[in-house]
Amino acid sequence: MAELSHDVPADDIQGGLRQGRAEVIENLEKIKNQSERIESAIRKEAFKVVYQPICDIRTREVHHYEALIRPDKDLPPSYRFVRLAEEAGISDYLDLAVLKRVIAVAKRQVRVAVNISGYSVQKPDFQKSFVEIIKDHSKNIILELTETSEIQDLRTVNCFFERLKSMGVSICLDDFGSGYAGFQYIKNFVFDFIKIDGSYVRSALVCTKHRDILHSMIGMAQAIGARAIAEFVETEEQARLVESMGGQLIQGWLVGKPDDQV
Repeated sequence: MAELSHDVPADDIQGGLRQGRAEVIENLEKIKNQSERIESAIRKEAFKVVYQPICDIRTREVHHYEALIRPDKDLPPSYRFVRLAEEAGISDYLDLAVLKRVIAVAKRQVRVAVNISGYSVQKPDFQKSFVEIIKDHSKNIILELTETSEIQDLRTVNCFFERLKSMGVSICLDDFGSGYAGFQYIKNFVFDFIKIDGSYVRSALVCTKHRDILHSMIGMAQAIGARAIAEFVETEEQARLVESMGGQLIQGWLVGKPDDQV
C-alpha cells in the first residue's frame, strides 16, 4: 500500500471536499429531474405501443406478437426509457400502462406478449392490478419477464406465476443469455417460452463459440419443456441454422417489423 502524503494543504483538502459534494448534489438533481420526467411521461402515456410478430419457424405463421413501447420523440429511446423507469422505482406504473393498451388488442383474440420488469412482479399491488386487468382475456396474454431488474422474493413471484398459469397466462423468459439472473429464474420458475438473446443469433454464423452456446440454450429450453424463441432473425440463413438446432419460433425482420397495426 502506498504511503499517505501528509503534505497536502488543508485548503486543498477542503476545496476538494466541497467540489465532491457539489458534484454529488448535481448528480442527484439530474436523477431527480429524469425521474420526474419519466413519471410525467408515463402518467400522460407519452408513448405508443407497436407489435412485432413471433412466427413458427417452419410455417412462418404468426404464433403471437410482442408489445414494444416507442416513447415520444422528445423522450429517451425505448431501452433507456424502460431502464430509467426501473431506476426511479416506477416501472410497475409503466408496465401496467402498457398492459392496458395491450388488452385492447387481446380482446380481438390476438395473443400478445407484454414485457414485465422483475421489479414490478414482486409488488403485491402490481400483482393485484395485473390480474384485474387481464382476467377476461388471460388466455391471450403472455407475461415476458425481463432480466434488467433482479427478483429478490423468488417464492412470492413463483406463487404469482402459478396463479397466472391457472388463469391461462403463459410465462416467457426474455433475453436468456444476456444477464446473470436467467439460470436462477429457470431454476425457480416454470416457463412456457425461453427467448434467446439476439446477439447469439446474429453472431452464430461467424463465431463457432456463439453457435455452440446458441445450440446449448435451445437444448436447455427443450429440456425444461419450454419452446425456444430466437430473436433478431434477419436472414434465411439464420433461420435455417436455428431450425437445425431445434428452435421452434423466430422473431426479427425476416418475418416482420414492429407495427402499430395488428
